[in-house]
Amino acid sequence: MNALRLRETVAMGRGICGGNGITVEETDIGRFFSDAEAVYTYEGTHEINALVIGRALTGEAAFN
Repeated sequence: MNALRLRETVAMGRGICGGNGITVEETDIGRFFSDAEAVYTYEGTHEINALVIGRALTGEAAFN
């Protein structure tokens, strides 16, 4: 969930900066955005984590 919020926050910052948010190195938004994507991918999506936790709590998989 934290990685999702990170992506949303960085996207908002990129939107505020407009085109400069990606191309201008003074803002570092482009670097933050690529780092956020890497963290999100590494952590796994919220949906997958929810399935894993659900299986751990109930002992049953959502899909067979």
